[in-house]
Amino acid sequence: MQDIDFWQEQNHRADIIRSILERTLTIAQTWDLLEPLDNGWCYRGEEHTLTYQADSAQLSIVRNDQSWKLDWHEGLFTPGDRSHITAEQLASFETLGEWLKTVENSIPSLVQTDLTQTQADSLVHQAAQLFEYYASQGDTAFKFSDGSTEQFYWVQIEETVYLIGRDDRTGLYSLQREDENALTISDIRDWELVSEWVEQLTQKSTESYGEELINQANYLLPQARSLFLLNESNDAIDYDKERQSYITTFEDYTIGYTPDTDVFWLERRGERLFLALNFQQYPADSSYDLGSVSPSDVRRFEEWASWVRLKAEIDLQHIGDRSMETDSRTGYDYDL
Repeated sequence: MQDIDFWQEQNHRADIIRSILERTLTIAQTWDLLEPLDNGWCYRGEEHTLTYQADSAQLSIVRNDQSWKLDWHEGLFTPGDRSHITAEQLASFETLGEWLKTVENSIPSLVQTDLTQTQADSLVHQAAQLFEYYASQGDTAFKFSDGSTEQFYWVQIEETVYLIGRDDRTGLYSLQREDENALTISDIRDWELVSEWVEQLTQKSTESYGEELINQANYLLPQARSLFLLNESNDAIDYDKERQSYITTFEDYTIGYTPDTDVFWLERRGERLFLALNFQQYPADSSYDLGSVSPSDVRRFEEWASWVRLKAEIDLQHIGDRSMETDSRTGYDYDL
C-alpha cells in the first residue's frame, strides 16, 4: 500500500514538472535559445539539459552530472532508476513555474485580441481551416528562422494583412495582424466569410478535381469573362495599343479582348491558355483554340469565382441593394 501511495505521489509531482518544462520550452523558443537536434530541440541550462524529440514525443530533463533524469513519452511519466523526485526538487520547479508566469505576461501574445476567449478561439479555428487548405494544395509556407517549428502564410483581406501559423511541435494554430493591432469585432465577419469560402472550395475539390479536368476551357472561359466584365465595371481595364486589345490582370494572368477579331483570350505569364473565337456570339457559337491549361489554373479561377459568389451572397443578405464592390484575388489577397 505504501508503494502505491509513493508512486502515485511521484506521478503527481512528475505531471506538475512536465507542465512547467513544456512552458520552459515555449519561452526558450521565443527567445531563440533552443538548439536543433536531428528530430527535436534541446535547451542547455547551467544545471540541467532539457530535450524534446518530436518523432517519439519524448520529453526529457537530465542533470548535467547525469545523477538525475526524468522522461515522459507522449505526456506519460516513465520512471527510471534515477527519477526519484524529492519534495525539495518539486518546490524548486514550482519556483521556476512562478517565474515563468512573470515572463509569459511580459511577452506579447501571438493572438492579441480585444475579443472574448470564445470569439478568439473561433477566429483561430477559421484561420486553421485556411492554413490546412493551403497546405493540402501544396502551397509553400515560410518560417521566420531555420530552427523554428512554426510555419506561416500571409493572407490579405481588404486592407488588412494577417499571419496564419501552425506550430508543428505543439500542433497549435495562430492568427495575428501584421500591423500588430489587436483582433477586434471587425475581423470576425471577414474570417467567417473566409471560413465559408474554404468549405465551398473543399466541397468543390471533392466533387470535380478528381475528373481529370477534361472540360478546363469550358470552365475557365465564363470565369475569365466574369472577371473581365467585373473589372470593366470598376474601370480596371487598360487598352494595349500594340495588341489592339483591352486587357486586365489577375495574379499571373492576363485577360484580353480584341474587338477587331472578336477574340477573347487568357494568358499565364505570356503563355496562351486559350482563345475564344466569335466571342460576341458567346456562348452559342463561340469556339476555342485551347493552349496549355493546367489544374492549377482551374484551381485559381475556382477560388476567385467562389470568393466573388460568396461575397455577393453576403452583400445581398447584409447590405440590401448595395452593389458588389470587389476586386480580384492577388496571391492570397481578398478584397471585401
